[in-house]
Amino acid sequence: DANEMQQKGAPANGRIFKDAGILSYWYLTVPTNSAHPNAAALLAGLLLSKEGQEIYGKAMGQATRRLDVETKWLTENGIRASKDFLTVEENNRLENYGEETVSNYWAKATKIAEEVLK
Repeated sequence: DANEMQQKGAPANGRIFKDAGILSYWYLTVPTNSAHPNAAALLAGLLLSKEGQEIYGKAMGQATRRLDVETKWLTENGIRASKDFLTVEENNRLENYGEETVSNYWAKATKIAEEVLK
């Protein structure tokens, strides 16, 4: 979490792009003391764009949550993008990495794991 890192003295700060939904636990970060923060923000915007998601998906062999990006080619590798067989509502019901899930379950699971692994 950028806020937690910032409190510990890291050159970090959080910003959520208003025109891009957060649908995964993969985030793009730019240090606040970056030499070229505007260029980094442009790169982040490109990576979140349709073209960026097409390039990234093919390079990484991963699906995207963008509904306007073709992902049926993934079936050649035995992968099905959830957007190709679930409705948005079904996906939202089944997702397990949203803010509510992370807050309610992952933090508790982490605490249990830390206790068990002491």
